Amino acid sequence: MTNNQQNQIRDLIVAVFQGWKQAGIPFLVLRNYEQLPEFTSNDVDVLIASEDLARAEQCLTSAARTQGFDLLMRAEFAVVALFFGHDNGAQTHFDLCLGTWWRGFELVDVSAFLGRRIDRGLFAIPHPVDEAVNSLIGYLIHAGKVKEKYRGKIQEVFGSECVPISVPV
Repeated sequence: MTNNQQNQIRDLIVAVFQGWKQAGIPFLVLRNYEQLPEFTSNDVDVLIASEDLARAEQCLTSAARTQGFDLLMRAEFAVVALFFGHDNGAQTHFDLCLGTWWRGFELVDVSAFLGRRIDRGLFAIPHPVDEAVNSLIGYLIHAGKVKEKYRGKIQEVFGSECVPISVPV
């Protein structure tokens, strides 16, 4: 990806987050937020309340148009995924997460997660315990293991915030 393409994606992310804030839509970036908005390796995973989905999508697609991005595809499964492309070849997508379920059971209380979010200015992130729970439970339930890249952070958070644990392989 060229610098120009990365700058276009950065500008899109900024416009989307500002739009959501101006619209009063509570949201948080679930993971991989450390370099945002300057860089995203793949997509932006955002947690929003289901009652805000329509407004969040409208703000997102409107911000994308103002930044020269076209909606290429919308897919709805565990998340609502919106894929965008720019004339210069830049592509990115946003996953709008409305919660985490397993066999009909809600595993994440979205309103509680949003209520404990930590403001980072342009966007918010999950409370460390909420992030660790989400990273542990979501993948463990569906895949039967913990993603290696999240293992250290999960152990660190649960070790400092709760009782020491051993994360299954």
